[in-house]
Amino acid sequence: LTSALMSSGRSVEAKSAVINFRERAEHYQEAGNLQQSVAMQANLAVRFGDWDEARSLCQLNRRRFLDSAWFTVALNVVDVATGDAAAIEKMVDFVCDGPENLNDEYLRISVATLLYCNSPESITPRVEATVSTLVSRPEGERQIEPDVVSLLFMKALLACALGDRKSIEETYDKLASHKLHVLQSVGIHPERILAKLALGMGNTDVALEHFDRVISISGEGEFLPELAISLVEKGELFADLRETSGEVESVLARAEKIAESLQMIPLLIRIERVRGRVADYEQLPAGNIDDLTDRELEVLLLIASGAGNRSIAEDLFVSENTVRRHISNIFTKIGVNNRSEATAYVFRNTLIATDAG
Repeated sequence: LTSALMSSGRSVEAKSAVINFRERAEHYQEAGNLQQSVAMQANLAVRFGDWDEARSLCQLNRRRFLDSAWFTVALNVVDVATGDAAAIEKMVDFVCDGPENLNDEYLRISVATLLYCNSPESITPRVEATVSTLVSRPEGERQIEPDVVSLLFMKALLACALGDRKSIEETYDKLASHKLHVLQSVGIHPERILAKLALGMGNTDVALEHFDRVISISGEGEFLPELAISLVEKGELFADLRETSGEVESVLARAEKIAESLQMIPLLIRIERVRGRVADYEQLPAGNIDDLTDRELEVLLLIASGAGNRSIAEDLFVSENTVRRHISNIFTKIGVNNRSEATAYVFRNTLIATDAG
């Protein structure tokens, strides 16, 4: 119920579902189903960023029950969020060298998904090769089949990492049709995965729409870790688009406040890196319009006309990814930071000169 409501964006009802989730945990406990009760409590602790509570519940109970995979993954979520380097290294080894046993492949895929999404710096060619084997294994060869959405998450992230445009498009369509299955054991919202896929297809406008949805849903539901990570990834996209420092900072400051309160050290490092990128491009010297190629000048004039990336791509019969690359080059050459400044540059250096002629 919580998953379905949050996927649809009905955040107020999602909060009610969280309350219902707690009531069900109490019900299971009263009925003697301690495993289900504790799993629900730990699930909510991870979603809210209550790391101490999550650790306590998981460490106490993961060895108590035969099916302890969820508790193991929940602990992994905490370790990645707080930057436990030794634990992350063990996760990488587990993904690559994990023993073949019941539930093992589901667990390895879940851990790999977590690393790809929340600890991208830990992904090595060795991890990519292992994950490629895991997700491409024919049905029936696994000891236990991971659920459809978990497998889609992993295929989507792998396609993005490898830049496989065909796989990106295929997994985007499939994942978009399974949006009711939200916030699986690793606590990642599908809208954030869809944003990554949209970027892989060069659709920055669509990616921003997905980021805005997950930020809204996670914010209203008070799922703070996912909210903070999504804000930083939106800030990274803003930096890619060379938005003004004020626009980028408005996103990063909100993420920083959450990351500091939850001691999400890796995320704080990412925030500072984005700020550094913004400072670098804002210090670029002013350029000259004569430095632009004919195609770049076409793109610049279309920007000044108010056209978005998709519209520019359609007008010029190129991909949105190509448009993004042109825009980055244009901004560098003429020394501007965003579309508004580029438009002003056109009026100062092109239209005025044309009128004078």
